Amino acid sequence: MARPLHLKFELYHDPVFWDTIRHTVIFFVVTFTVRTASGFAFAALLHSKVRLPNLYKVIIFVPVVLAPATMAPIFRQIFSATGQFNTVLSDIGLGSLAHPWLAQSSTALPVIVAITVWEWTGVTFILYFAAMTRIDKEIVEAARIDGANGFKVLTRIVWPNVRGTTIALAMLSVIGALKTFDVPYLINMGGPAVPAADTGRPERGGLRRPAYVGLGLAAAYHGGPAAGADGGHGHPHGPAGPRGRDGQPGGAGHLPGHPVEHRGTATKRS
Repeated sequence: MARPLHLKFELYHDPVFWDTIRHTVIFFVVTFTVRTASGFAFAALLHSKVRLPNLYKVIIFVPVVLAPATMAPIFRQIFSATGQFNTVLSDIGLGSLAHPWLAQSSTALPVIVAITVWEWTGVTFILYFAAMTRIDKEIVEAARIDGANGFKVLTRIVWPNVRGTTIALAMLSVIGALKTFDVPYLINMGGPAVPAADTGRPERGGLRRPAYVGLGLAAAYHGGPAAGADGGHGHPHGPAGPRGRDGQPGGAGHLPGHPVEHRGTATKRS
């Protein structure tokens, strides 16, 4: 059965969709800026004369090879209301800043951004380090002879020569921001204010099919109002969604013509 025309354009009038776009843009801008600055700084420092450079390289790159599924429980514990982060804040006299970081819409996105920066800065560092290795040392030496200090060498010589790497990293960051799913979902199971039915979360023995497949997952760090008395997280039908003609829950915003699973069985709707 063909969908009604108005349902095909319902997505563009959904505030969750536009919140997802806004959060994705913020996520990209912040993560790309911080990762670029930190990766470039680490690469420049390790190109200078430091002791044990290989040890520092390993320390910077280790988060990249750690599986998000193994790190998610650790970060969930650290940023919980009674976690280590709030404990440290209290111990240093900043207890007033303690929050349930993953349970509030205003702080969940910054936490996800911080974890993503920690996880992927190693890749940025490696690419910048390799790009700096290809810069002709004679150019750098000539600049120093002309009186350029370290800062001018970085901004006038090194930075322009790694422009291609920066462009490549920007493209990778855009792709990464659009496909980000594992970290926010594993740490916060869809983030505060995303109904369980919209994230495909298991409920009562079966997965409910979301109205917009992947919308809740793509908005894993979506922020919004806290859960209401009906448990609907601001969703017009609550997590169970409207009821179908057979009296069974149809999932949030369920569309006609899509099977809905109930306790392991699929019921075809006409």
